[in-house]
Amino acid sequence: MPLIDDFFRHTFLNRDFLVAPLATEDAFEISLNVQHFEPEEITVKVTEDNVVIVEAKHEEKKDETRSVLRHFVKKCVIPSGYDGSNVKSQLYSDGILTVSAPRIKSGDNKGRSIPVTRVKSEKASLKSKL
Repeated sequence: MPLIDDFFRHTFLNRDFLVAPLATEDAFEISLNVQHFEPEEITVKVTEDNVVIVEAKHEEKKDETRSVLRHFVKKCVIPSGYDGSNVKSQLYSDGILTVSAPRIKSGDNKGRSIPVTRVKSEKASLKSKL
Protein backbone atom coordinates (compact mmCIF):
# COMPACT_ATOMS: atom_id res chain seq x y z
CA MET A 1 0.00 0.00 0.00
CA PRO A 2 2.72 2.62 0.75
CA LEU A 3 4.09 2.19 -2.78
CA ILE A 4 0.75 3.16 -4.32
CA ASP A 5 0.40 6.12 -1.96
CA ASP A 6 3.95 7.29 -2.77
CA PHE A 7 3.28 6.81 -6.49
CA PHE A 8 0.26 9.13 -6.42
CA ARG A 9 1.97 11.67 -4.19
CA HIS A 10 4.99 11.97 -6.50
CA THR A 11 3.08 11.61 -9.76
CA PHE A 12 0.75 14.51 -8.99
CA LEU A 13 3.18 16.73 -7.10
CA ASN A 14 3.94 18.99 -10.05
CA ARG A 15 0.41 19.18 -11.47
CA ASP A 16 -2.01 21.77 -10.15
CA PHE A 17 -5.16 20.67 -8.35
CA LEU A 18 -5.28 17.14 -9.76
CA VAL A 19 -7.45 14.60 -7.97
CA ALA A 20 -6.23 11.03 -7.61
CA PRO A 21 -9.02 8.80 -6.24
CA LEU A 22 -7.95 5.50 -4.76
CA ALA A 23 -10.22 2.84 -3.23
CA THR A 24 -8.59 0.13 -1.12
CA GLU A 25 -9.74 -2.50 1.33
CA ASP A 26 -9.18 -0.03 4.19
CA ALA A 27 -10.19 3.39 2.87
CA PHE A 28 -11.22 5.61 -0.02
CA GLU A 29 -8.75 8.44 -0.65
CA ILE A 30 -8.41 11.44 -2.90
CA SER A 31 -5.18 13.39 -3.17
CA LEU A 32 -4.84 16.96 -4.36
CA ASN A 33 -1.89 19.20 -4.98
CA VAL A 34 -2.49 22.33 -2.88
CA GLN A 35 1.12 23.51 -2.63
CA HIS A 36 0.11 27.09 -3.58
CA PHE A 37 -2.25 27.39 -0.61
CA GLU A 38 -1.85 27.87 3.12
CA PRO A 39 -3.79 25.48 5.39
CA GLU A 40 -6.19 28.26 6.44
CA GLU A 41 -7.06 28.85 2.76
CA ILE A 42 -8.33 25.27 2.34
CA THR A 43 -11.71 23.90 3.41
CA VAL A 44 -12.87 20.30 3.32
CA LYS A 45 -16.58 19.49 3.72
CA VAL A 46 -18.72 16.38 3.43
CA THR A 47 -22.36 16.75 2.41
CA GLU A 48 -25.23 14.60 3.68
CA ASP A 49 -25.16 12.61 0.44
CA ASN A 50 -21.46 11.67 0.92
CA VAL A 51 -19.88 14.17 -1.46
CA VAL A 52 -16.48 15.50 -0.41
CA ILE A 53 -15.97 19.14 -1.38
CA VAL A 54 -12.47 20.60 -1.25
CA GLU A 55 -12.17 24.33 -1.84
CA ALA A 56 -9.07 26.49 -1.81
CA LYS A 57 -8.77 30.20 -2.45
CA HIS A 58 -5.71 32.42 -2.43
CA GLU A 59 -5.31 36.01 -3.55
CA GLU A 60 -1.91 37.62 -3.72
CA LYS A 61 -1.52 41.29 -4.58
CA LYS A 62 1.66 41.95 -6.56
CA ASP A 63 1.23 45.71 -6.86
CA GLU A 64 -1.53 48.22 -7.56
CA THR A 65 -2.17 46.92 -11.08
CA ARG A 66 -1.55 43.18 -10.84
CA SER A 67 -2.71 40.39 -8.58
CA VAL A 68 -2.77 36.61 -8.63
CA LEU A 69 -5.94 34.73 -7.75
CA ARG A 70 -5.97 30.97 -7.32
CA HIS A 71 -9.27 29.28 -6.58
CA PHE A 72 -10.61 25.79 -7.12
CA VAL A 73 -13.45 23.57 -5.97
CA LYS A 74 -13.20 19.81 -6.34
CA LYS A 75 -16.07 17.43 -5.61
CA CYS A 76 -15.89 13.68 -5.30
CA VAL A 77 -18.57 11.17 -4.32
CA ILE A 78 -17.56 8.74 -1.59
CA PRO A 79 -18.50 5.29 -2.92
CA SER A 80 -20.91 3.10 -1.02
CA GLY A 81 -19.15 0.91 1.49
CA TYR A 82 -17.07 3.80 2.86
CA ASP A 83 -17.95 5.88 5.93
CA GLY A 84 -18.59 9.50 4.96
CA SER A 85 -19.19 10.47 8.58
CA ASN A 86 -15.56 9.70 9.53
CA VAL A 87 -13.68 11.58 6.80
CA LYS A 88 -10.20 12.80 7.69
CA SER A 89 -7.85 15.13 5.84
CA GLN A 90 -4.07 15.39 6.05
CA LEU A 91 -1.84 18.06 4.53
CA TYR A 92 1.69 16.83 3.85
CA SER A 93 4.78 19.04 3.79
CA ASP A 94 5.12 18.51 0.01
CA GLY A 95 1.76 20.26 -0.53
CA ILE A 96 -0.38 17.17 -1.09
CA LEU A 97 -3.75 17.09 0.68
CA THR A 98 -5.16 13.61 1.24
CA VAL A 99 -8.82 13.19 2.17
CA SER A 100 -9.84 9.70 3.28
CA ALA A 101 -12.95 7.84 4.38
CA PRO A 102 -12.57 4.46 6.12
CA ARG A 103 -14.29 1.38 4.76
CA ILE A 104 -17.41 0.33 6.64
CA LYS A 105 -16.69 -3.03 8.18
CA SER A 106 -19.29 -5.71 7.45
CA GLY A 107 -20.19 -6.02 11.14
CA ASP A 108 -20.71 -2.28 11.61
CA ASN A 109 -24.26 -1.13 12.16
CA LYS A 110 -25.29 2.34 11.10
CA GLY A 111 -27.57 2.48 14.14
CA ARG A 112 -26.61 4.08 17.41
CA SER A 113 -27.52 3.64 21.06
CA ILE A 114 -29.93 6.16 22.51
CA PRO A 115 -29.48 6.82 26.24
CA VAL A 116 -32.54 6.72 28.48
CA THR A 117 -32.80 9.83 30.63
CA ARG A 118 -34.85 9.74 33.82
CA VAL A 119 -37.13 12.75 34.45
CA LYS A 120 -38.98 13.62 37.67
CA SER A 121 -42.43 14.54 36.31
CA GLU A 122 -44.86 12.22 34.55
CA LYS A 123 -45.93 12.56 30.96
CA ALA A 124 -49.61 13.48 31.54
CA SER A 125 -50.82 13.01 27.98
CA LEU A 126 -49.51 9.45 27.70
CA LYS A 127 -50.72 8.40 31.15
CA SER A 128 -54.29 9.52 30.39
CA LYS A 129 -54.33 7.29 27.29
CA LEU A 130 -53.41 4.18 29.28
